[in-house]
Amino acid sequence: MERDALLALQMAAENFLTMLFEMANRVAIHARRVTIQPKDIALVRELWGYIKPSDPIAKLTDETINSIDLAKRRIEELKKKQRERSWQKHKELRTRGERIPNSLTHYLNGVQEVHGEYLRPTGTTYFGSGGASGPGGNKKRKT
Repeated sequence: MERDALLALQMAAENFLTMLFEMANRVAIHARRVTIQPKDIALVRELWGYIKPSDPIAKLTDETINSIDLAKRRIEELKKKQRERSWQKHKELRTRGERIPNSLTHYLNGVQEVHGEYLRPTGTTYFGSGGASGPGGNKKRKT
């Protein structure tokens, strides 16, 4: 009996998560993105609340908010490390007089070194294609 209850709980949880991520994926696609972001899940949860307010998914708990904040901080840390590695690679190639790949130049477009940190100006993002003027350049793409 206990085994059946656990199996039913697992199936319900899997169905719930599958539905949540399918809906969040549709939100991301609508926003012309291919990656689900925390804001997509938050929007699905908010809209779901309008459909059935008593459903647990409609309520943002402190734990959920903390998890989202933690994920955002972790993503920013990873981005920061990637910018540092890319900036160092750029300096290394420039010092050796080697050709700097366009993708690296484009990625570093707008990144500035400030007090040992490599920062991208607020409101800009890296799109992965198109031309660039190199590190410190002034071409910015708004999100």
